[in-house]
Amino acid sequence: MRIQAYSLSHNYNITVGQGVLEVFPFEKLLASHFVIIADPVAYQFSKKLLLRKFGDVAHMRNVIFVHGEGDKRPEKVLAIAHLLARKGVDRNAVIVGIGGGVVGDVSGFVASIYKRGVRLIHVPTTLLAQVDSSIGGKNGVNLAEGKNLLGTIFPPTAVIADTMFLSQLPAKELRSGLSEIIKYALMFDRGLWKQLNNADDLTLSQILSMIPRAIKIKVTVVKKDEHERGERALLNYGHTVGHAIEAITGGAVNHGAAVAIGMRYELMYAIQKHIAPPSILAALDDLLIKCGYQLTHPRMNMRLIAYMQRDKKNTKGNICIVVPSEIGRSKSVNGSYVQFTKARDWKSILSNDV
Repeated sequence: MRIQAYSLSHNYNITVGQGVLEVFPFEKLLASHFVIIADPVAYQFSKKLLLRKFGDVAHMRNVIFVHGEGDKRPEKVLAIAHLLARKGVDRNAVIVGIGGGVVGDVSGFVASIYKRGVRLIHVPTTLLAQVDSSIGGKNGVNLAEGKNLLGTIFPPTAVIADTMFLSQLPAKELRSGLSEIIKYALMFDRGLWKQLNNADDLTLSQILSMIPRAIKIKVTVVKKDEHERGERALLNYGHTVGHAIEAITGGAVNHGAAVAIGMRYELMYAIQKHIAPPSILAALDDLLIKCGYQLTHPRMNMRLIAYMQRDKKNTKGNICIVVPSEIGRSKSVNGSYVQFTKARDWKSILSNDV
């Protein structure tokens, strides 16, 4: 399946399905060089295919490995840029990022700044990356002061979402991506919410059937608001609390599990302020339990607020979140989807956890 994504600079195709990497016509890109930036596990899984594919096209100058969140930093980006310069990689090169969200962030950042921009192809290999982070052009790296504080919006030339990679993922990684599908359903799509709830057991085949629908939701939102001046902010649901959980646990709680907890706690705020009815929290809890998520974490205490106050989305001393108003819908207030919360709001929520 091919889904068209939209950008102010150019449109691009997201190709989804089993075996789509094998048939992607890299040779038509007429690249001077291909540079692969990859997760080591994903690269080994597809190494024979990649060597066969790139043996038929222009010279592959390097394979550069990115080893998890610890490599998502400016020093790694600059090290890769220095390497490309030493190798003589020119502006007609194509960077191919093969991996999950961290690889997408690093490869996207490098592609956006090296020689003022070279072409980029995302090959997302996790469910999270296929339905979310590979779409829309966002990339970012971390500073000591916070997560994703440096970044650009740089749409790829193409996204190749080959579902063959998902067959080798552990259940923990699939859950990490499933939380983003739950987010889409709760914020935008009541039909998808029903599909999630009606599934007796969320098997891989059932999850695969939801991927195109999830991608189309994100594509639609980004088309309306590429630079996050309005509706795209809704995609951040669960992420203010979620990023704080990732930070306070040193990454021991992965992104998807942290966002799942974050959705609960941000919804508690909406209920407290009478933006959403309490019944939504009960429905969300039931679905999260069904999908194998923890509903809270021992580190959900007052110290979390300090991490939330560092979030890049904050403004004028407010902790900024977005929330649903009902299942499948969010409404703006005074032209904004963002809720401007205070530390005292979160002290109340964290001390009265339901």
